[in-house]
Amino acid sequence: MTLLEKGLGSCLSNAAHIIPSLSAPCPWCRIEKELGRPLFPASPSHPQTTQPVRTDLQHEVVRVVRFAREYAGENVQPMWRRSDVKPSKDATKQLRENATSSTAPATATRLHFLLNGHASAQPFVDRHAATRTTAVRELDRWRTDLGIWEINARAEKLRQRLRTLDRLKANRPVLLAQAKDRVIAAAAVRTMHNLPLDTASVPGIGAGLRAHLVRYGIATAADVTRESLATVPGLGDARIAALLLWHDRIMVEAQRSVARDISSLEGGIALETASLDRHIAHVEDGLRADCADLEHRVSKVRKRVWLVDRTVEEALRAQDQAVMDLELLGIDPNAHAALARASTLPSPPALAPAKPKKTKKKSGKIKRQPMTCPACGAPMVKRWANTAQAINKLFFGCSTYPRCTGSRPVTRKRAKP
Repeated sequence: MTLLEKGLGSCLSNAAHIIPSLSAPCPWCRIEKELGRPLFPASPSHPQTTQPVRTDLQHEVVRVVRFAREYAGENVQPMWRRSDVKPSKDATKQLRENATSSTAPATATRLHFLLNGHASAQPFVDRHAATRTTAVRELDRWRTDLGIWEINARAEKLRQRLRTLDRLKANRPVLLAQAKDRVIAAAAVRTMHNLPLDTASVPGIGAGLRAHLVRYGIATAADVTRESLATVPGLGDARIAALLLWHDRIMVEAQRSVARDISSLEGGIALETASLDRHIAHVEDGLRADCADLEHRVSKVRKRVWLVDRTVEEALRAQDQAVMDLELLGIDPNAHAALARASTLPSPPALAPAKPKKTKKKSGKIKRQPMTCPACGAPMVKRWANTAQAINKLFFGCSTYPRCTGSRPVTRKRAKP
């Protein structure tokens, strides 16, 4: 009864309808639709709960994403009733052989089997690894058939779209200011279209050059752009720069004059504001539709996880039996793998005897004392004489020169015969 009670759930349309999770459409909703009246009227002590009106879109998205992760997450497991599993005959036979060959208690027998019976334990460890790999592969295939990966991708996309909507609402004042600037710029461009170039006063551009520009399609101030001026031959960089500076100055003056009479642009600003609000509403409607679609997909998954898949059931049953075999024999697969690796490692090489350290013999030479100045006692350095009359240009001079002018001659060693 407890298992059957866990399989019951509320209808998505009416919380008063309690139905099995396996039923696709709610039978009570169909009967009420045919009769035209509710079958379960609300009692005074227990009022009927109705589906609340969801106005906060952010809370709705968070609720649907949490609902998807809970019932259709990446680690969703089968909900059907699993059959009881017993250890295999091979494991039972191996346990009897171990008990027969040893008079020690069962715990000591299992420890002896773990330490010394690598060859006998290896088939059970390999079977456990193979069944676990098969079970993981079959569960992934089962989740793919249920659409679990697609649901998780849709949930992540829903969260990203919600963040985009939040940024759009937060930047609404900035977007409205940009829309106002676009309206003012468009009005200024219309004003510049009414300013002919042949009668305008452009610094550094004479009437002949203005007529030349008109022949190439640059007839008004709005037509003066870098792209259009580049098509005019013989214009030069200096004249192009002068025309662009004049165009920018006229553009700024036109925008200022338009901004002074902002009442004439209220219609265009209202259109831009309405367009932005329609875009935000369109994004919100898309999010609500995606929430409803994701919730519907998760509801279908909640029903399908109770349907038995024979291939998955056999893979899980084999995995459970392999686990029970290891528990019966007292085998820890991780410890067994560590012992197997330790038994195959080569023995470490013998350490060579340490060599005695060599001691340096002290030389009998006496270090030469630094030469000092005969006048002040400061250290002396080698210097070269700048005069041409000096016989030996190399000499020792005081390091504090020019404060001290003490010096010593350099005596060279004579070569031995």
